[in-house]
Amino acid sequence: GSALLIGWGIDATHHAGVPLLARLEWREGLNCLFAMVLLSLPMLIALTVLMRRGAPTHRGESAMAAGLGAAAWGAFVFFFACGHDDPLYIVFWYGLGCVLTALAGRALLPVLTRW
Repeated sequence: GSALLIGWGIDATHHAGVPLLARLEWREGLNCLFAMVLLSLPMLIALTVLMRRGAPTHRGESAMAAGLGAAAWGAFVFFFACGHDDPLYIVFWYGLGCVLTALAGRALLPVLTRW
């Protein structure tokens, strides 16, 4: 709890007077979101191949796990090219990219892995 409060205090003093929406920089954020999802696709394809070979009994849960794994990989790889260090920006755009990739995996993989 206290670490969160200290982190919030440091962040608030660093961006004093800047509106929250301006800190999100939505135009660059959409580019980051697109790149992050695109970078997660090779891992999602690889995990799909592994899922097909493994014959999962719980396809929905396996698909969600594969989507989350691919999303984490995409965010990790993109992090090295991201020019933003604002915690709000990172939490919002990276979180949105991970959610979209995980949901896409959850929606598509059960259909692709039927056996």
